[in-house]
Amino acid sequence: MNKTRKPGALQPKLTRIVIADDHTLTRELMVSLISKDCSHCQVVGQANDPAEALRQCQKLKADLLLFAVSTKGRYAAVEAIPTIKSALPDLRILLCATLVTKEKVVAALRAGANGVVEKTATAKELVEGIERIAGGETYLCRRSLQMLSESLRGPAAGLDAQRSPLTSREKEILSLIASGLTSKEIAARLFLSVATVDTHRANLMSKVGAHNVAQLIQYGTHHGVL
Repeated sequence: MNKTRKPGALQPKLTRIVIADDHTLTRELMVSLISKDCSHCQVVGQANDPAEALRQCQKLKADLLLFAVSTKGRYAAVEAIPTIKSALPDLRILLCATLVTKEKVVAALRAGANGVVEKTATAKELVEGIERIAGGETYLCRRSLQMLSESLRGPAAGLDAQRSPLTSREKEILSLIASGLTSKEIAARLFLSVATVDTHRANLMSKVGAHNVAQLIQYGTHHGVL
């Protein structure tokens, strides 16, 4: 994608990205992909372990960490996220996991990650995740959403078990969110404005007490919406 802009045009703020992965080839491929397909993103640093990732993000004033380190241990990368977020609360983190499981997705979100994508995901999914998280959203790849929706069939811990207070429109939008559609895609499908969809999304979060997409899916599964 050509990043050349007309002289005098308003320059959008570039999202400064640090890539952390213990495989040099993987980092180089991600750099190439982001440079080609993410027009408002710039890779400013690379790291091969969590400690170096934190140092790079602090030094280079990164906005987003693409965290793909596959260090030893069950949730080694996930366990490093709280330390990084404690030092840099405004840093957005996209966990790029070798293998996505329900437990890992939930652990990553609780630790402070803003999204999860599996390393077997398509380049399109990775780019979408980066751009949506850079824009302030939470992102779960289709594999992550599938794992959560398949496993959250029992009672939803911590969520209100009373009759669902959602309107038919909110239930419809919740179903589309669980399918992995963006607000723009939902708006096009339902012939609504993006602002209207975002309002419904905010109302959904407020009504069910959810703080992320995973909790919305948990609520929808428990109440038979999904």
